Amino acid sequence: MIATVVLPLIVVIMALGVVLGVRACANGRIKLNLAIGLRVGWVLHDEEAWEAGHKAAIPAVARVAPIAVVIALVAAIPAFGELAQILIALVGLAVVVVGLLWGTAAANRAAKVSVESRA
Repeated sequence: MIATVVLPLIVVIMALGVVLGVRACANGRIKLNLAIGLRVGWVLHDEEAWEAGHKAAIPAVARVAPIAVVIALVAAIPAFGELAQILIALVGLAVVVVGLLWGTAAANRAAKVSVESRA
C-alpha cells in the first residue's frame, strides 16, 4: 500500500525537481558546480557553457515532466491493483530518466557549440 502512494509521489517530485533545477541553472540562479545540474563534459567548461547547456536542456525536460506526472497520477489509481500501480509508477520514473538523458545530450551539444564559438 505504501509503495502505491510513495512511488507516484517520488515520480512527481523528481519530474518537477528536474525541470526546476535545469531552469534555475539556465537562468544563472544555480552557478556552475559539481553537485547540482547537468554535469557532463562541455557543460562544465565554464559559466557560459553551463548556462547555454542548461537552456538547451529545458525543452527536453519540460516535455517529459508533464507526461511523467500524468503517469504518476494514473499509478495512484487503486483500481489497477498494487503490482500494476508499482509498474506504472516505474514507467513514470523511466520517462523522467529518458527526459534527463535527452536533456543532458542536448546540453552537452549546446555547451560545446558555445565554447567553440568563443575560441
